[in-house]
Amino acid sequence: MTETEAGVPRGRWKRRVGWTFLSLIVLLFIVHALWSAESRGRLDKLVAAYRAAGEPVKIDDWIEPPIPDDQNAAVEVQAALAAVHPQSNADETVGHMQGFVLPFLGGERAAVAAFLTEKAAALPLMDAAMEKPQFVWPEVPWGGRPAIDAMLPGLSDWRVLANTLELSALDACARGDQVTALLRVREMLFLGACLDRRRPSLMTFLVAAGIRAAA
Repeated sequence: MTETEAGVPRGRWKRRVGWTFLSLIVLLFIVHALWSAESRGRLDKLVAAYRAAGEPVKIDDWIEPPIPDDQNAAVEVQAALAAVHPQSNADETVGHMQGFVLPFLGGERAAVAAFLTEKAAALPLMDAAMEKPQFVWPEVPWGGRPAIDAMLPGLSDWRVLANTLELSALDACARGDQVTALLRVREMLFLGACLDRRRPSLMTFLVAAGIRAAA
């Protein structure tokens, strides 16, 4: 191969190819920056429109003003969550059950009885919560940070409390106590609604939806 191609030295061709490639990279960065700025502008306008209409757009916007404890069901719900928090062998055994259905088979009845005995303190607390007129979850202001940065501690306790209510409903149904069974179903729907009122996120919505579906 000769030292030139089409009358242009080989080294000059390499420089031209290099500069062309670099120019394309710079152009891509510029196009991306312009697209990002335009998209951000459209998003800011949309958020401003929602805010002008009174819609919540940041986490802190969902925080409700506090109410007296004697009117707030969150007090009892928090206590019920604390009552089911300690994990034990009963939790593990119930967790291995293939769905909660009647009739309980084999050792399931004994496992359910042990689980409900261990979590029994949560049930009267949920009964009391249902008597309160309002639910306002105590929250620490998030300072305007994005919702994706929100911490969501304790969601597993909500699942355990929901399991406690569901198993209590099935146990009551097996004993012919339809009144208690229906009360526990109402409490599961109430628990899902309470979780929806917490700091909004996809995960809390999914757990709340699961609780309501189980009811």
